[in-house]
Formats: sequence, C-alpha cells, structure tokens
Amino acid sequence: MNNWYKKFAQETNIFGDDKDWFKKLTDGMPKQVSKDEPKVEDVELTLWNGFYGPLSRFDRKGDTLVISPEKNEQGAIWFTHKLITGYDPIDYATSHGDYLLTYSLQCKKHIQIVHFDDGSTSERIPEHINGLTNVFENNKYYMGFELPEGWFFSYKNEKFIICTIPLTVTTQMIKKI
Repeated sequence: MNNWYKKFAQETNIFGDDKDWFKKLTDGMPKQVSKDEPKVEDVELTLWNGFYGPLSRFDRKGDTLVISPEKNEQGAIWFTHKLITGYDPIDYATSHGDYLLTYSLQCKKHIQIVHFDDGSTSERIPEHINGLTNVFENNKYYMGFELPEGWFFSYKNEKFIICTIPLTVTTQMIKKI
C-alpha cells in the first residue's frame, strides 16, 4: 500500500477497526455456480453523424449518396450511439453539422449467461472477448459488441464508432437540421 494511502486510511479510519469488512460485505451476495457456453447474437446499432452540406458534395449512385471517409475529419466517418450514456448522441451529432445522418449498423454481441446459487442469472461478456478489447486504441470490440470490417470503436473517452469504408446511404437516412 502506498504511504499516502496508508496514512489516509489510518487518519480517516476508512475501513474501520474490522479487518474482515470485505468478507462481511460480500457474504450475503449470491455465489456463481456455473456459466453457459458463450453465444453470439446479431444486433443492430443505430448511429448518428452530423455533417455540413451541401449534399451535392457527395458522389451519387442512382438514388443513393456515397459518403467517403477520405472527405471527412481524420479520414473517417465519426458516429455517436446510445451505448455510451455520458452525452445525448443525437444532440452531439446535431451540434456538429446542418444535416443528420441516421445509420443502422448490423453487428455482433457476445454474451455469456452466468448462474448463481440463489437461482438468479446475469449476462456477462465472455472472457475471450474481454481479452480482445483494448480501450486505449481504436478497436472493433467494446462492451461485448463486435463491429464489422471497416468499423471501430474509437480510443477516445466518448467511444465514437468510426467508419473507414465508403457508405452508400439513401436521402431518407439524412435529415436537414
């Protein structure tokens, strides 16, 4: 234990005189008895990107627009989403442009059900997926979600979802703000 922490703990008596405080705290909690095999579910994440017009700056392909990462900030298309609750993703996106793109991304969610001695269950992220998650670098894994090729969770605290491949979108997916 660092000296400053030891001194603080002694001065404030943070743990009291009871040396078994942690054991007493956890004694009444259910104990894990088993876990199911990990499974993968197909899920859809709704993403938002705010951008400045005009729409004519995008290449057209029939009735669709092609949004190229090369023509965006840092060579990528940055999206907000509802997995992170530190900000309102739609407000954030609309504050970064005069158009709002709403995009549905098909991805995978890795889960494992854990069973406890009181009969309750809990959904967890499988250990091998946690091992693939690196929150300090752009990574395709976060909170059990796995993004498709060309998509990443950003290393930034906000965990934006970054797209590095061209996207073909319809004008119905774009709203003038």
